Amino acid sequence: MKGLSKIPNDSMMGCQPMNAMVDIAFLLLIFFLVATTLQPRERDLPLEMPVVGQSVGDPSLPTVIHVLADGGVMWGEGAAALLLEPADSGRGLPALAENLSGMVSALGADGVCVVLRADEDAKQQRVIDVLDTLAAAGIDHIALSDPH
Repeated sequence: MKGLSKIPNDSMMGCQPMNAMVDIAFLLLIFFLVATTLQPRERDLPLEMPVVGQSVGDPSLPTVIHVLADGGVMWGEGAAALLLEPADSGRGLPALAENLSGMVSALGADGVCVVLRADEDAKQQRVIDVLDTLAAAGIDHIALSDPH
């Protein structure tokens, strides 16, 4: 066995085994996929987008709710607008919920159409709080509108 030597031939010089690197890459990929936590989205508000040209609700008697930039919630529009919830009222909107429940009891949930307007600088969480209050009152006919 004098003719056999343990010196590697020239074709194997500088070549690293790639199997180990590919295994490490897949293990890291799986680790980060499992380790990251995905935040659940808002699932309590089913949203169906209207078809172009389709009328939503009764446009003759919409109730306008306006979310202000400072977080206040206005009921109505123009000179008849009423500040229901001040900016520092927290996430619960009891005055809005009370007015909505009165409307729903008088007209029924299908008879109430709400136009929700939000200022450009309004916090998204405040708009979601108003939408949650509308959903809790059983109101399905909601139109989102530009405040201008």
